[in-house]
Amino acid sequence: MNLFDPSHYLSDELSDLKHSFGLHQHINQATFFSPTSNSLLDHVYTNDANLVGNVTYLSPLGACHHAVIRCSVNLQPTYIKAARRTIWQYSKADWIKANHNLLQFNFSDHQDADSAWSSFHGTFMQTMYECIPQRTIKSKNNDASWLHTELRLLIRKKQTI
Repeated sequence: MNLFDPSHYLSDELSDLKHSFGLHQHINQATFFSPTSNSLLDHVYTNDANLVGNVTYLSPLGACHHAVIRCSVNLQPTYIKAARRTIWQYSKADWIKANHNLLQFNFSDHQDADSAWSSFHGTFMQTMYECIPQRTIKSKNNDASWLHTELRLLIRKKQTI
């Protein structure tokens, strides 16, 4: 597709896609030369303008009408540390102590609903931290927090079918 030709039926669609996904086109000169016209046929899109640099347009080889394009690609791998998150161990919770602590809360000590809620929320969270053990884990591959071992096994099973 010739990007120099705005009358091409795909030109507007390609331009809209490029802008909606925040893509950068690195080739911006003609790359195909014919006796009647020059066209931009090569497309190199990235979401980071710094990934491709030093774009050089060389003359066509032999009888070919297509320019040789040379560029450098900056592909430094980025490593994402495994995210740490806290999980609650509900099976080891002291529910009797939690119920006792929450029953001690008196809603009538508060003037309005907002202060009652704020106070209850603080009491509730403090009680949960005291009565439910937590442990910190590393998420594998930054998976979603709801993707637990059982789901991961079901996904693997489905992929092998």
